[in-house]
Amino acid sequence: MELDVHFLNLLFQLFSQGFIVTATVIFLLIAAAGVILAVKAHKRTTQTGIDGLLEARGVARTAVSPRGGLVFVHGEIWHAVSRAPIKKGQKIAVKGVKNMVLIVEETDHTIL
Repeated sequence: MELDVHFLNLLFQLFSQGFIVTATVIFLLIAAAGVILAVKAHKRTTQTGIDGLLEARGVARTAVSPRGGLVFVHGEIWHAVSRAPIKKGQKIAVKGVKNMVLIVEETDHTIL
């Protein structure tokens, strides 16, 4: 019987007014943050296909010239061409796509 009284006393202290209010506020803050993140994700437009590649940044895996080369963009290796020669390892930006071949140019911007 004495154990039951101590246990009930502990429960009463744990769930006192201060704890319930604090727990409720913390829960509401976490829920609000989740709603804000969900709304931001819902408003963001999905960019796939050619639209997702335009202005994307990457790195030349081989030398790229008007005759062709390989580039690394969005985690994938693509065939690419450029108007001016680009050395291996240079940063590139995608300017267009034609027949699954990227049209790229050298850039000095950081890769996003």
